[in-house]
Amino acid sequence: MLKRVYLTSITFYLIGLAAVLFMFGLLYDISYRLGFGVLITVVILIIRDIFLLFIVGSPVEFTRRTPQKLSNGDPNPIGVEFSNPNSLKLRVKLIENLPYQLQTFDFERNYRLAPGETLKTAYAVTPHLRGEYTWGSAVLLTRPQFGGLLARKEEFDTGQSAPCYPSFMQFAHLQLSTQGHESSPNDIRKIGQSLEFEQIREYANGDDHRHINWKATARRGQLMLNRYRDERSQDIYCAIDMGRTMKMPFHHHTLLDYAINAAVALSKTIIATHDKAGILAFAHEKNEFLPPAKDWRQFGRINEFLYKLETGFLESDFEHLYKFVRAHIRRRSLIILFTNFDSENALKRNFRYIKDMARHHLLVVVFFEDSQARELVEAEAADIPAIYEKAVSFDKMHKSRLLARELRKAGIRTVLSPPEKLGVQVINEYLGIKKQQIL
Repeated sequence: MLKRVYLTSITFYLIGLAAVLFMFGLLYDISYRLGFGVLITVVILIIRDIFLLFIVGSPVEFTRRTPQKLSNGDPNPIGVEFSNPNSLKLRVKLIENLPYQLQTFDFERNYRLAPGETLKTAYAVTPHLRGEYTWGSAVLLTRPQFGGLLARKEEFDTGQSAPCYPSFMQFAHLQLSTQGHESSPNDIRKIGQSLEFEQIREYANGDDHRHINWKATARRGQLMLNRYRDERSQDIYCAIDMGRTMKMPFHHHTLLDYAINAAVALSKTIIATHDKAGILAFAHEKNEFLPPAKDWRQFGRINEFLYKLETGFLESDFEHLYKFVRAHIRRRSLIILFTNFDSENALKRNFRYIKDMARHHLLVVVFFEDSQARELVEAEAADIPAIYEKAVSFDKMHKSRLLARELRKAGIRTVLSPPEKLGVQVINEYLGIKKQQIL
């Protein structure tokens, strides 16, 4: 029982007041009597609380409900339920032992329970790292609503866990637009043509003799022709850089997390438009590959695939990526390359391999613009340190735009986006490509 007794702060305040009154009681007799009265009141109230909480009362029941999956970077509701079996009003303080990834060690919530009430509520947690999140024990401090110098401590060791996946709550607020991608007969062009089989029919004058089906002709005794139609589903790959530069933090996330969240949103859009979504993750002499498919089970496989990705500390090998693409992606496809170049030399070292990939596939290079640097550039400098910060930020933004211009000069489509707007801009780029029919 003693382990479940918890003295509240009010108790210590009253004991401190009694001690001060006893100190002044050396000079004034009335102060000594007041101190003695306060001390007797504290003892009586503590005995009253012990009687109400431990002898007559029963412990409050507690249940925590965690979701099956947590969404990275989004507020995730954690349900909690309290049940008061007693006939008196209670105050309950919930002290949660949250997963260590959240780095929150002082989580407390206060609730009030009426007699016989069952309270269902929730609090929100916002994870910033992918992985397994495990909740520790929850501690409830229960005390009467009035008085409450003593609280009953109950510990609930639920041991619940939930995996944190790339953001799937982002789809609720994605606002897509294809403005700026309006096409005309002059700018619609097809590079290459993919055909898929539709049916076998009789040969007619003017048909392409290269499509004659000789086996069906032999069986029917007359010329039969394979009929094809333009293939409606294209192969779309999200190639994600897992090298050193993607480990850069931005607003509690790494650039890799932003790229993964954008790839999840883009993959859902790809499957919804009946294209085939695939994933290619690359690092230093290491590639992980998920072949494309267009059914909704592929979206679950993509989430499982991206859930495990982590950045490394070495530079990514674009030569190895090019060789892998040439060996495993034989058909002309759209490749969305998520990467980040921290200098002009980094782009020059890999420009040859990027250009070679763009010769065989439609390549879109996506890298990041520092939105904090833009804010510093647009803000007025109030002093000399702010002027220096503004100059450095301007130089950083200028270099990013130069890199994007170099890629566009080589005929490579480029998306330069702030991390927080990456998902929307990449999806709009894909929809624009679909509308222009340039794949």
